[in-house]
Amino acid sequence: MVDNYQKVLSDIYEQFNFVKTINFSEDIDTENSCYYQVDKDMGSLEILISEVNKICLDDYIKVFGELILDNSGVIVKPTVNQEFGDISYVSASLFVDKYINTNKNSMIVFNFERQNGSFLLFRLCNKHFQQIMQRIISGKAEYGKAAFSDKVSQTLDLIFSDSGLTIIPRIGIELQQDSSILMPLQSNIVEMSINIKHNYLIINGKKFRVPLLSAIDDDYTGINIISFIKQAQLNGEIATIRELSCGRAEGFVRLKDISLEGRTAQVLAIYKGNPELQYYDFKDNCWQIIKQNQTIDVEKALRLRIRMGVEDQVLKVIIVEPK
Repeated sequence: MVDNYQKVLSDIYEQFNFVKTINFSEDIDTENSCYYQVDKDMGSLEILISEVNKICLDDYIKVFGELILDNSGVIVKPTVNQEFGDISYVSASLFVDKYINTNKNSMIVFNFERQNGSFLLFRLCNKHFQQIMQRIISGKAEYGKAAFSDKVSQTLDLIFSDSGLTIIPRIGIELQQDSSILMPLQSNIVEMSINIKHNYLIINGKKFRVPLLSAIDDDYTGINIISFIKQAQLNGEIATIRELSCGRAEGFVRLKDISLEGRTAQVLAIYKGNPELQYYDFKDNCWQIIKQNQTIDVEKALRLRIRMGVEDQVLKVIIVEPK
């Protein structure tokens, strides 16, 4: 871990001939990289998700309300007073007919847009809750508090509203602990990544530690999405789901080839965590791990990639030549 970032940079420029600093906005080969982001505050490179498994349109099942499928995503339109006792509210609910194995796919990506005045509830649930939902959909049980009043079903509700994000863990219908407002939201367009195993989420590029994410004590997680709004404010498209995916919490970010034919280069990085830099050996046609202080004789182009976990951050990658 780098404690004195500026001093490390100064030492690098004194000891080596500078060639290039990688620009994370321009020098990444996006087609051959996993999902990543550049942190807005630190400018560091971080991965979000790899081996992406997208939730397809066929995986969504309407519980109540209206769903409209079009090129922009899944539009969720409240039409009925089903979820709440207050008759001034209308709601819609959809259920994802697929388990997510969080040992293999610990990252969940959820991107959406909602209308002012509306609420969007993104619910993670354990296998027992999922089974209750399947019974309701098949007509073997009725939707309501009675169906979920047992002490076996677990859910974690992430509720997005004009006030911000509220997180509510439940066992059955009872709160496990006090709910908490995590943060105000600056936009109704939200890009969210959830890491269940490491207890954090990223919202519109900012990372937050959220111990409540481990409230679901199950290796198989289900998803239920509910949109609701006061009927008097109902106006057109209330919420649109742009993307819902799951995947692994580690992967590769590949850089565009750097033209250094016939030169000797060293690749230096300033980072936090344990990322692994690799270069492509054109002679042996394989990727090689870059060892500390290693020099690389570049025959064609310098081709690099970084193996990262979601806990890793790369602040700088600098190409130098020995003096």
